[in-house]
Amino acid sequence: MPAMMRSLVHYTIRKYFDLSIAKYVHKYSGPLLFIRRWDDEIIITEDLMDATGRRASNRANELLISFLGARYPGLLQKKADEDHVREWLELDPQSRIISFNTSEPKIPKNLMEASQDRRLVLIEQLCNKHFVDFEASHNVPLASLFFNIPAAVVIAEEMVKESKS
Repeated sequence: MPAMMRSLVHYTIRKYFDLSIAKYVHKYSGPLLFIRRWDDEIIITEDLMDATGRRASNRANELLISFLGARYPGLLQKKADEDHVREWLELDPQSRIISFNTSEPKIPKNLMEASQDRRLVLIEQLCNKHFVDFEASHNVPLASLFFNIPAAVVIAEEMVKESKS
């Protein structure tokens, strides 16, 4: 993009095409799963040469941290809590399963009162619940196994099929 167009493009994007995904994610209260393409070369903030660096700058990482802070107030109280999420994100999926607690999280009523150790375990569990990696680059279509159809839709489809037969 020519330098003289930079401010116009920046203004237009911010004013008319605001893609502040985090803002919309914070408003949504339903189930949510972030899917990060493991080798994405487009949705990154730093164009680093190695895959590990690109993965660390993937925008999904910051979106997950923002989501956890908004959905679970009191969970990310310290920089160490956010760093724990980033450490979890750096690991490959198999290492996460081996190294971290993957059981269903039991969230206390007041996370502000939870101990640091308890919050770290919750962070791991919530990351496992809300985030997965898909081993692919940017242009590879998502595998169908990542799409969860709500049970109500499946039941409704079956009822329609039965009524037609």
